[in-house]
Amino acid sequence: MVIKNIGLHIFVATLFFLFVGINLNINIYDEGVAVVGAENILNGKLPYVDFWTIYSPTWFYILAFWMSILGKQLILIRLLTFLINGLIVVLFVKISKKILNNTQFVSVSTLVLVSLYSLTPFHARNVPLALLVILLSILIILSEIKRNEILVGLLTGFLFTIRHDFALYFFISIFLFFLLNRFFDKTNFDYKSLVCFISSFTLILIIYGVVLWFVGILNGFLQNAFAFPLKEFSKTRSLPFPNPFEYLFDGNLTLQSRFYKSWESVVFYFPWLMVAITIFWLKRIPKQGIKQRGEIILLALVTFFLSFQALVRSDYEHIFPSLMMALLLLGLVVSNIYKTKKFILILMVTIFVLPPTVKKIAQIAILFSPSKTIELASPTGKFIKIPSQEYYYNDLLSYINRNFKNKSIFSGLTRHDYIYINDVLLYFLTEKQPPTKYYELHPGVATTLEVQKEIASELGEAKVEYILLFANEIFEPQKYEGSKFLDEYIQNNYQMIKTFGKYSVFQRKTNL
Repeated sequence: MVIKNIGLHIFVATLFFLFVGINLNINIYDEGVAVVGAENILNGKLPYVDFWTIYSPTWFYILAFWMSILGKQLILIRLLTFLINGLIVVLFVKISKKILNNTQFVSVSTLVLVSLYSLTPFHARNVPLALLVILLSILIILSEIKRNEILVGLLTGFLFTIRHDFALYFFISIFLFFLLNRFFDKTNFDYKSLVCFISSFTLILIIYGVVLWFVGILNGFLQNAFAFPLKEFSKTRSLPFPNPFEYLFDGNLTLQSRFYKSWESVVFYFPWLMVAITIFWLKRIPKQGIKQRGEIILLALVTFFLSFQALVRSDYEHIFPSLMMALLLLGLVVSNIYKTKKFILILMVTIFVLPPTVKKIAQIAILFSPSKTIELASPTGKFIKIPSQEYYYNDLLSYINRNFKNKSIFSGLTRHDYIYINDVLLYFLTEKQPPTKYYELHPGVATTLEVQKEIASELGEAKVEYILLFANEIFEPQKYEGSKFLDEYIQNNYQMIKTFGKYSVFQRKTNL
């Protein structure tokens, strides 16, 4: 068994590393989008038609199925993510064992992967499942399975139903891999393999398209998942590439924050660095001079194209999928270039593992300090802990549970002309239904006059008595400010009755 070969203690340690802190903190936006979307599915609603989203719908249905079996508990939903992450570790180890002969390097690479992963565990989100499918596909390509390109095509098609952007990046990578392997003539792949891969991928796309059409959400999928990002993301979600020196000399940050932000910025460029090193190295080696040329080309392509995920949202979270592949590529390149790897192993641990480990130790310290955390005052948030200084959030949840009898509330912002994120998770934690299809207030959508009029109309039709406005102090650089219509509507029709930290409670005026 693979785990025994690298040591059971290594595998258990990596899982422990991921598990520690699984009940700490909440992600009010990304985690909320996933769980509220799944809850909408359980309530009989359709993506795009009844609730707005830019994601492929399959993950919402998988999450809804999980919730229908185990219940609507945030900790149990996070358990699903943890199980998928555990499988990712297993596949990562299996791939490493196939392409590397150094057991030490396999162990250290796995430790690095889990350390980096622990910074962004992607609770309840579709990224882990997408990465699992990609790793499984790579493992199949490296195996001796007959006609494995058919299986890879089917898996890439399935990936499209989960994360269509990941699937397109991966499809291009595999397509070019087959062509380049034909050029180097180093594997058994030929044009027939390429045709089989494209055909099986296309088959899944056709079936998926027919299903979406039959359900009545195909047009919404094309508009929301493709047309909207292409048109709006560069204007409303773009982030500049991180500058390590900007954080290093930022006097407004603590010394610890300066170090961590600078480290995060440097790591952001690691995938592109590995691809550049690989190209430079391969160009200087004869075609027959390296046994693993095909594997290196495959990983370099996947690393490069997955990095496109970070071109607009240029942060650590969006570079991580590419970073995972770059670690495998690093192992291959180093094992072929260097006779001794001890220095590289020590360097890897020092550069990649130290900051995440410090954060993990801090999480353990928090877990063993009861006064530093409080449990969420929500039946669906049981066992989840937030920092004790955010006690006002629990006060807000308790206030809602005591006083709000209606099934619907609206979780908005103090400004809807300049949106970053709203508290989507609040719907799930209070067990209230969004009164509008735009429960996720996305810039470029909820900032437009047309959508704000639609939201205001839906608030009126549903006779929403209470709305909650989050005073988010973070505003990303955007090229425009949106409409103020919704803010003016709220000002004219609601009055503030209470505040809880960053949250204000508004009630509909009685004279309306």
